[in-house]
Amino acid sequence: MITNLTLKNFTVFKDLSIDFSAKINVIIGENGTGKSHLLKAAYALCSANNGLCSQEKISNKEINNALTDKLLNVFLPPDLKLWKMRKTGVAKDTWMKASFVPDKEISLRFRSNSKSVTIEKNSDYDHYSWNPIFIPTKELLTFLRGFGNVEIDKSVLRLIFDETYFDLATKLLNDAGQEPREKEEWLLESLVNKMEGRFSLDAGEMSFQPGTYVEYADGKAKDGKLTYFSPQRKDVFSPNMMAEGFRKFGILQRLLQNCSLVPGVSGSLFWDEPESNLNPQLMKLLVQTMLELSRSDQQIILATHDYVLLKWLDLLANANAGDHIRFHALSRENGNVNVQSADDYRQLNCNAIANTFSDLYDEEIKRSLGGA
Repeated sequence: MITNLTLKNFTVFKDLSIDFSAKINVIIGENGTGKSHLLKAAYALCSANNGLCSQEKISNKEINNALTDKLLNVFLPPDLKLWKMRKTGVAKDTWMKASFVPDKEISLRFRSNSKSVTIEKNSDYDHYSWNPIFIPTKELLTFLRGFGNVEIDKSVLRLIFDETYFDLATKLLNDAGQEPREKEEWLLESLVNKMEGRFSLDAGEMSFQPGTYVEYADGKAKDGKLTYFSPQRKDVFSPNMMAEGFRKFGILQRLLQNCSLVPGVSGSLFWDEPESNLNPQLMKLLVQTMLELSRSDQQIILATHDYVLLKWLDLLANANAGDHIRFHALSRENGNVNVQSADDYRQLNCNAIANTFSDLYDEEIKRSLGGA
């Protein structure tokens, strides 16, 4: 779990520090204020050491290389040059710091023409073993076939997709045979029943089979379960034939099903614009799902442009259930990006989403009164 991210002279950020809630964090702001960059920077620092933490001894050079590679492959700067992620027009070094639970921290810097980052502080970052998940804006299930095909040249895919897609594809293709815990099973079943079918992996191919979970006729548990998946038909469909909104829920369903996402065990969940191509009628289910995940100790950090999502979070959050949502508004002022954080989005001074909705409401009132 990440508790703080500080960025200095990195991409659009001159000096930004953000403290994250252990539950749900919502990043809002106009285009160009760095919402995706903030998510990617946090994800890169959370995940760079995942391939090293199983080693008994890890050298500083290995950590330097892992952090450098992760930042380059997640951001894909021009010519894959590290220094091209520095804020333009600033002579000072780029500096990044991330703090984690429990009591772990990593800080690094790089300067003009640096080929590798330099670690400034390493507080047991070597053994930060939580494995975060990043769900990018573009839906992935329809492209998964290419990521899993050993005959496809992955260098071609790397020209098109950054590493967040490769990391997510690896998790979606995971078929270790693990079964979700009981408290995640009912959430998994609710997603399947809402989609009226489930996505499954068979020989590296993802498919969708219509059906729902139903209770056993005698009402007795079998193999410790009270319900089973009942297919509506034998036919299966490719992800390309399914609505994109359902494919987004399918990603979450698949991650829960193969235990790549285990609240309180796996790492933070980063989600860039979860509302993208999602019917507003499904937004309530999306928010209910995120709240249930957070109630099981899943940290969620998302970026959004959607007022409906904000409003459902406001309406459905329940402090008595342990819900906590922190809103972080990014805004530009004199060429710099600032952040304001609050536990109520209406307390934010620079709330691009709410301000735009208010403008629309004012225009509607003006028209109804016969205004021009």
